[in-house]
Amino acid sequence: MPTYKNKNGMTKTIGSNSIRPNEIKRILTFDTIEGVEMLSETPMHNPTILAVKLTESTIVKIPEGETRFAIHFCVEKGEPVIWYNSKENKPPLKLYEGAKWNERTYERLIDKLIVELPENSILWIIIERT
Repeated sequence: MPTYKNKNGMTKTIGSNSIRPNEIKRILTFDTIEGVEMLSETPMHNPTILAVKLTESTIVKIPEGETRFAIHFCVEKGEPVIWYNSKENKPPLKLYEGAKWNERTYERLIDKLIVELPENSILWIIIERT
C-alpha cells in the first residue's frame, strides 16, 4: 500500500481518505493529487507481513506463524478471481477493476491465496497483522 505525504498547505481528499498538511499516510489510490507526493510504493511502518503487486496468476502463501491478520486486495487493472486455500473452496472471490476488498481472520483459517489474473491485470495484495 503506497505511502503519501501532503506537501500542500491544506487538507486534501484522495478517494474516501483525507490527508492533512505535512501528514504521511498509507492510501490505496490510482489518482494523482496536486501537492500530494508518493514517498514509497510500500508502507513506512511495519504491521505489514507481505505486500505484493501481481501481474500474473500465482499462489500467495500466508507466512508461517501468523494467525491474526487482514488481507487487503486492490485491483488496479483487470478482474481477478481468488480462492482461499483451495479451488474446491467455492465460490471464489471475484473482483472488478478498481475494487478494494478486505478480509480479516482471527484464527489461521487461510493459508494461501490462489489468484487467477487475466492478461494485462494488476492486483495488489497487502497482508497486515491485526
